[in-house]
Amino acid sequence: MLSLFFRTANVAFTKVKRVPHGSIPTDLSFLCLYSHQNKDMPKKRVKGGDEKANAKTHSMVAAAEDECPVHQNADNTITIKIVAKPGAKHNSVTDVSSDGVGVQIAAPPVDGEANTELLKYLASVLDLRKSEISLDKGSKSRSKSVRIIGSLSKEEVMRRLTSEISDKCS
Repeated sequence: MLSLFFRTANVAFTKVKRVPHGSIPTDLSFLCLYSHQNKDMPKKRVKGGDEKANAKTHSMVAAAEDECPVHQNADNTITIKIVAKPGAKHNSVTDVSSDGVGVQIAAPPVDGEANTELLKYLASVLDLRKSEISLDKGSKSRSKSVRIIGSLSKEEVMRRLTSEISDKCS
């Protein structure tokens, strides 16, 4: 079997053709054209492909978990990604998406007033004491990270946040 591979600036030609051992084909009409702009080059088979497939599956599962704004940490705390919207008429949870939990805050973003109001509101929604919830990151940003120290599970936090949205709609 003869394998030919030619590469130019942006185009690669490759084709495998059965020919008798020791002979070289005289015509090049059997070549296939693979353009880098339209198709990927054929991939080589690598030993240990199953480990790569497992790693890819594992990374896809990790990516799916990253889409959830609520994370269970190793130290048994829970972290919630928040997208704060200060200066609203009233406090409410607006949406739960991969970007974070959208929360409208009825306080201006001045001197940490909105952060204090956000923590009070989330403590009331999640039925926690103020000492069990704290601002982890984003004190001067709309994208925040809130840490919960308590006995709530990740699923229970998500259930309470989504029920707050449906209560608002009713």
